[in-house]
Amino acid sequence: MGHFGGHFGTVPLAGILAEGRITRADVERLRLEFRVAGIGTADEAEALVVLDGATTDRDPAWPLFLAEALAEYIVRTAAPEGYVSAANARWLLDRMAPGGRIASKTMLDVVLRVLASARWVPIGLALAAMEAVRLAVVEGRGPLRDGGDLPAGRITARDVEILRGILYAFAGYGYVPLTRDEAKLLAAIDDATAVGTPNADWIDLYVKAMANAALSASGYGIGSRERALARSAPTADGDDRQSATALRRMMLAGGYGDVLDDYAPLSVEDRTLARLERQRVEIITGEEIQPVDPDWLAARIGRGEAASVATAALADLLAVARDRLGGPLAAAIECRQTLSPRPVAA
Repeated sequence: MGHFGGHFGTVPLAGILAEGRITRADVERLRLEFRVAGIGTADEAEALVVLDGATTDRDPAWPLFLAEALAEYIVRTAAPEGYVSAANARWLLDRMAPGGRIASKTMLDVVLRVLASARWVPIGLALAAMEAVRLAVVEGRGPLRDGGDLPAGRITARDVEILRGILYAFAGYGYVPLTRDEAKLLAAIDDATAVGTPNADWIDLYVKAMANAALSASGYGIGSRERALARSAPTADGDDRQSATALRRMMLAGGYGDVLDDYAPLSVEDRTLARLERQRVEIITGEEIQPVDPDWLAARIGRGEAASVATAALADLLAVARDRLGGPLAAAIECRQTLSPRPVAA
């Protein structure tokens, strides 16, 4: 590598690069500088990215520091303050996902920290983080599977909680129902897990997310994504193995009626306000948001033998709310009641 003259505040980085490793002492020096002055310029942020990419031996404290520092720069220092514009999201993804996919666990941690710190983020940034989970579950590779031995088709409790955090973060301080692109990524993950041992954490999230899409498309609303997607402690069992029948029974017994009770019919004025809120987020973040297509969701629910345990559990839930659903979704539920999900491997 040629000469690198990058600095982070008053700390020169050439010496760290020359050694090819980041020690605990290096992190402490950089953190002290960060606490005193923060990240003042794009060049300083770029220098940290270069440092991460040019070293292979990094102290365990490094990823957390990098995530904190870059999130502070993107969300608080780079204009506009408090949220992530489309331009700033592109800057971040150009560095965290240079090949179109987030390249490492450290870089995923950076993106997740940005999502959690900002009031609003572009949908594309949230989708990039969701894609890392999809890659892990569907293909068994990527930053969440590096060095692991989990095969494709397995989803872990940690994967689910990462997804839940991303879904919370995208809506930010407003409320936007599940979007088309989020739903399609969740559907791809569910398809990959359909023939494996069911995971109650995943079913809990998937059912609530898709129910949110179905009820929102049918003219019902809920105050926030946190309410819509909140984890049901009595139903979630981490990565434990259970039969499909037991899981479906547990989903229904664990309080899904209460989830439905939180949805209320939207008046014409409420629907107008919801549409304006979506448009506001689009203007703030610079990216268009597409709602879920009810016909697409109805087709997934009505797939019969091709359905996963999660989709069967979703149909169980929506059957309770059949009178609230729009035409194609209500028809899919009526059809689905006569069908059973495919057998699940032991």
